[in-house]
Amino acid sequence: MNNLFSENMWLVWSNEHNAYWKPARRGYTKDKDAAGRYSTAAATEICDNANQFIPENRIPNEIMVPSPELVSFLTLLWMAGVRR
Repeated sequence: MNNLFSENMWLVWSNEHNAYWKPARRGYTKDKDAAGRYSTAAATEICDNANQFIPENRIPNEIMVPSPELVSFLTLLWMAGVRR
């Protein structure tokens, strides 16, 4: 499970464009299934770069969102009673 959060399990939502980032950082889509899947490091980099000049207590331009696959996996773990 340690590797799970470094895999491509994150989406990047753009508040600025009201859409998800597409794969390979190329455009935007409102379709969650068509959204790009990013590693924790890549999604963090995207968000950090996009939000670096946002004043404190303001809505960020970009945010990391767990992918549906990650949510399903964590739900299964929780239902199985595995809480770490």
